[in-house]
Amino acid sequence: MFHVTAVNLTPDLTSAQPDLGRCDLGPVDRVRLVALLDAFCRLDPVQNHDANPALIVASERDQFLLRTYQGRLLLFDPRASRSGGLPVDPAEVPSLLTQPRPEFSRATRSRVSLRRLLAAGLLVVALAADAWIVVRAFRQETLDAPPNGTPVTDVGEIVAFQEAAAGTYRTGPAAGDRMIRIGADRRIEFFQLTGDEPRLISSDTFDFVRDGRPLRLVTTAGGTVDVTNIDTLVYYRDTYRRTR
Repeated sequence: MFHVTAVNLTPDLTSAQPDLGRCDLGPVDRVRLVALLDAFCRLDPVQNHDANPALIVASERDQFLLRTYQGRLLLFDPRASRSGGLPVDPAEVPSLLTQPRPEFSRATRSRVSLRRLLAAGLLVVALAADAWIVVRAFRQETLDAPPNGTPVTDVGEIVAFQEAAAGTYRTGPAAGDRMIRIGADRRIEFFQLTGDEPRLISSDTFDFVRDGRPLRLVTTAGGTVDVTNIDTLVYYRDTYRRTR
């Protein structure tokens, strides 16, 4: 048996809303778990983006976090905050959750491939954009040492922090200002405002770290975003205010 808790989801997992909070679905058997995961994968993409829903599934060995993205199911390692989501089929989840240790290294390799793809896309953007503006807007300062602190690994805390941090933040409303968007699956995107649509500069994933501040987001590339309060971020000395 597995104990399932839904986050920002209706009990049948067919709809998601950002204010639903947690819903205890109780113990379920393998067949019921697979049916719930199938329904979760069919969630409306817009609702999935806006509500940042998740499933917390506890087995006899551990508890795991599951999310869905573009119709795919992602299983997250509860003990390694820097591991990516492991793409899985709903039918294989019950067996994975009862193994001594799911093979999360597959997710790490997937993240490396994704970063390479993003790097290639950024190269195209850089060739077409004004390089001086891009460097000025998102200066990548050299860090003297890796960020200190303790990664947050508790699944419940991670879900709560993601719900609180998710949103869009800006340095200002004018062209040339910058924007950060924090979304589901620990995704963080950096934009520059233009006269039209914001221009995507880079995209990454992040982990939550405690280091004496209220909270810090550490990206895979090594950048750090300080969470001053629920409506304010600081990134490379620039202050970003929540707009939604």
